[in-house]
Amino acid sequence: MRTLRAVILLLMVLPGACRGLVIDHTCTDLSQLPYAWIDSVQANCRMHYCHTSHGSQLSIGAQTISDTSAVYGFADDWCELPTQPGAFCVHDGQVDNDYITPDLYWQTSGGMNTTRQVLTANPSLNYGMWGWCTQLDYYDSLQVAEYLDSMAALEAEFPGVTFVYMTGNAQDSSEGGWNRHQRNEQIRAHCQSADRVLFDFADLDCWHDGGQHLVSAGGHVFPAEHPHYNGDEAAHTTVESCVNKGRAWWWLMARLAGWPGPSGVAQGAAAVPAAAGFRVWPNPVRSLSQLRFSRPGPYRVFNALGQLVASGDGGALPDRPAPAGIYFVRAAGGGPCRRLVVIR
Repeated sequence: MRTLRAVILLLMVLPGACRGLVIDHTCTDLSQLPYAWIDSVQANCRMHYCHTSHGSQLSIGAQTISDTSAVYGFADDWCELPTQPGAFCVHDGQVDNDYITPDLYWQTSGGMNTTRQVLTANPSLNYGMWGWCTQLDYYDSLQVAEYLDSMAALEAEFPGVTFVYMTGNAQDSSEGGWNRHQRNEQIRAHCQSADRVLFDFADLDCWHDGGQHLVSAGGHVFPAEHPHYNGDEAAHTTVESCVNKGRAWWWLMARLAGWPGPSGVAQGAAAVPAAAGFRVWPNPVRSLSQLRFSRPGPYRVFNALGQLVASGDGGALPDRPAPAGIYFVRAAGGGPCRRLVVIR
């Protein structure tokens, strides 16, 4: 039975991970993202994320979004995987270090072994991502090919983990920026031809309000960070730029969880009824009276046979005996159910 449940869960999570995917400046509108897929990310997705200071932009953005709206619960812990209910949980860093340069993740045998160690010790991790600093300003094509080969090796060794590739930040507007653009194009071409998942950090840097910032250096024209994001409020940029990347991170994870993408009609906060976006925690739970809700009630709890076993407002449910098993919580106004596990 456990094996069957594991297979079912794998089939639920894999569809979005089996296809090539690019996350760029067109993927920052959270109102397009259905709440059900936010819930799915928080329930099913666990990421190992390594980076240096520039990569912190994603984490700062995701935390800022979470602080603004509890719906987008996010938790990252230093060198360990958090277990916070109702949150997208991220293992930030390796074993004892969260400033992860190429040699500490993919460029050396020691770095690769540390990455393997983290993934092996945390079998619930099903996504992995590493972020660049400024290396692509001076790396050549062979060094980037080494990065691509190392990622492919990890993919082969950990078939249950979807690895997310990333482009480098677009801050350099000199000739180093032209080199970076070429290396980013190399990464993009690989992801397109090999059907890989790409978080296009550089593209997010270069666009603001529908316009792409272009610069000229050494006789070349190429994209560079938009002046609107020039600043050092957080991780070498503005908080707004961090939030954009946090939004894109949510979009990435929802797509990986199985969301097919927007249909042309807003599906998130702007269009989903309030009842559809509620969350329930803790889950599993030992007593119905321990349940808490992200939105006002009332709520009703049904057993697996569809029988009503408890009801109450959004503050708390009465402490009625409930045998261990599977239950479903529904807002009284209708909308989707939330699956609940009661344990003893």
